[in-house]
Amino acid sequence: MRIRYFFISLAFLLVTALSITSLLAFYYRSERLSSLDDQIRESATSIVDSRISEIKNADYSQANSIISDELGPDRIGKFFIIRTDDGEILFQTESIRLLGVQVPRTPQWVSIDYEDKLIRVLNLKLPRVPNRTLQVGLVTDSNFLFWSTLTSRTIMWIAVLLAVLFVITLSLSRTLFAPVRQVGRYLKDAQNSLEMGRDVPPLPEDFKRYMRERRLSKYDEFAELLIGIQQLGTRVNLNTKFTRSWTFQMAHELKTPLTILNRDLEDLAKKHQFSQQEVDEVNVSMKRISTTITNFLNWADVASTQTPTNLHVIRIGTVLSELMMGWNKISDGRLAVTTDVDFQVMCNPFHLSHLLDNLVSNALKYASPGPVKIHLKDHVLEIVDQGEGIPNDVLERIGSPFNKGPSTRGNDTGSGLGLAWVQTIVDLYGWKMRIHSTAQGTTVEISFPNLSVTT
Repeated sequence: MRIRYFFISLAFLLVTALSITSLLAFYYRSERLSSLDDQIRESATSIVDSRISEIKNADYSQANSIISDELGPDRIGKFFIIRTDDGEILFQTESIRLLGVQVPRTPQWVSIDYEDKLIRVLNLKLPRVPNRTLQVGLVTDSNFLFWSTLTSRTIMWIAVLLAVLFVITLSLSRTLFAPVRQVGRYLKDAQNSLEMGRDVPPLPEDFKRYMRERRLSKYDEFAELLIGIQQLGTRVNLNTKFTRSWTFQMAHELKTPLTILNRDLEDLAKKHQFSQQEVDEVNVSMKRISTTITNFLNWADVASTQTPTNLHVIRIGTVLSELMMGWNKISDGRLAVTTDVDFQVMCNPFHLSHLLDNLVSNALKYASPGPVKIHLKDHVLEIVDQGEGIPNDVLERIGSPFNKGPSTRGNDTGSGLGLAWVQTIVDLYGWKMRIHSTAQGTTVEISFPNLSVTT
């Protein structure tokens, strides 16, 4: 849209410039022509009032003498012809005779283009001799009226004019579309917030200025658009709030029936002598439901937290060591930890432990049987696996709950809450997470702030 507006504006400015140039050229030509005509008219009036009409024959010396006496220096550049109604030329000045141009007797004003010359002629009847016509004319360069040649200087000015028009159009398009670009960025941020389970952010302060200016004009379309976006964001946040509260309540309500079902299952198994395999299958399904609900409530609790609490300064290497025992049970020796630099992190210890456990456990469970490497370097945690990679559609929606791709290894036991929980923790503390995933494996990097610098 911006490019289209740019070209439309540029075309409009070019047409305007050409129209003004044409108008000025027309005015310039009219004024020049009027100036020529005034000179010719004055000379013709003087000659008509002179004794030249008394000349009976082609007496050149007498005619030239009369013209010189009447006009003096004003005769220079002009020519004079006296002819009969039959077309016989009784007298003509040397300049027009040498040009060899046939000058018509009608209409009253005649313009003749001859090579690179412009010949302007006034035809008048001599009042004292009815059968004679006086033709008074002026020979000038054709460029006197018309711009017919392009010089290097002219081309330079045309180029400068085009450059100025281009810059003006570019500036106009950038200035006029700056608020539209702001709206686009805001809507993109709002979309990301919704995908991550957050509220739509409020309108920036710059937008409120446009909305205040609406009082100056009742029909400010941009202000109306901003008001509509603001109202839509408010309604979305309100609906999200109600939906989130209902979802939390439903999740809590499901915990109690699950506990009762576990107890009843034990009683039914003893009463009806269910096989242990049947009991285990039901327990696995119920445990999966319970785990999903617990994970959702944990994610929802963190997602609704605005400011972290229970902060401690802990070494990430210490947390890794505490978690290694549980990881070793499922790693089959595939887990390798290397530490270049151990560093401190300020956070809730539970959040950091849960974040590490989610990332490493997922890499061990859902990656290929290849090694999983944990690397600690300068305030960066790097986890590398050799799995099948994370699908692009999942990566695009990182932070959304229940966001998971199809498993090709039959391990479809995840709820899609792990990465959402990790992203929520990262955002809560202002950490930075980068995920690079291909068909040969996935690398997750989390950058932590340098506490020695921040303090």
